[in-house]
Amino acid sequence: MKKQLTEPHARDFMQANVVTIRSDMDLNEAARVLLNKGVSNAPVVKEEDGKSKLVGFLSERDCLQFLSNEIYYNIPAKSVATMMKIHPVCVKPDTDIFTLASVFLQHGFRHLPVCEDGYLCGIVSRRDVLRSLMEVCNESETLQELQKNRPDMSKLVNHRFIVI
Repeated sequence: MKKQLTEPHARDFMQANVVTIRSDMDLNEAARVLLNKGVSNAPVVKEEDGKSKLVGFLSERDCLQFLSNEIYYNIPAKSVATMMKIHPVCVKPDTDIFTLASVFLQHGFRHLPVCEDGYLCGIVSRRDVLRSLMEVCNESETLQELQKNRPDMSKLVNHRFIVI
């Protein structure tokens, strides 16, 4: 039986333990979370029925923009809810790796939230997709090598009956 390559999906390599930000945080709190956790962006969530409902996305760039405006122009920043990107592009856990690669390439995103029915399941990055594609490539090369060097079973069976 010929072994098939398995096509990874977002659920197979997404980061399930996600740094999140609450929409009621202020700018300083949110920026501190990003800096202290060493992440460049984070999903903004609202707790609902014990689950994290995705309501937006906040990046270092957003914080930089609002913080510099606050300091330079003396324009006070409000809550994360007023600064976040609403309706962020999301993917489902069953989104295949090639669709993910296409979305990253076409839109320039660095991270995508993975959601099911509006609830955050995880996050996937370009690096996660690249790493997984490399694994697919390595598996593909291994399969090709195995198939190339696979002995012809009919010849092996026939060798048993050859009398010298």
